[in-house]
Amino acid sequence: MLATELGLAPSDNLKIIELKDLITNSDGYDEEFVKDVLNVIVKERTTTEKQKAMELEDKQKAVAVAQQQEREFELEKLRIQLEMQKLSQAPVDIWADLNDPLELAEKLDAYDSLRPVMKNNPNQTFKKKEEFRKPFPIKKSQPVEGYHDNHSPGPS
Repeated sequence: MLATELGLAPSDNLKIIELKDLITNSDGYDEEFVKDVLNVIVKERTTTEKQKAMELEDKQKAVAVAQQQEREFELEKLRIQLEMQKLSQAPVDIWADLNDPLELAEKLDAYDSLRPVMKNNPNQTFKKKEEFRKPFPIKKSQPVEGYHDNHSPGPS
């Protein structure tokens, strides 16, 4: 490149010694000028290499950010799917707790015992028993066995 800058036409297969002789033996050879041109060439090359390295680093950072965003998106997607799965299973689980056969039988017996009293005295003010004033309890117990959406086959 230095030889080209000095107006010389070197061939591609010259060795370093031959190239040095070509430059130093040229008519327009001035040592200070050649050193300055060589320094400029070296600075241009180092600047170009640094710029390419920075561009590569920027591309790598962009890829890393894109991958991080993709992972965050997938994680959020999985969270939403898990929440949807929980919500879709919740009514089945609550319904099983609400329909405890023993508790329903007790409430039916209590109703059957009050029903004749209400028929005989339609104008009488009905006072609820304390147990009827409580909200319908939801039991937190073991899952009811049977078929559910999340049913997985047991050991075979």
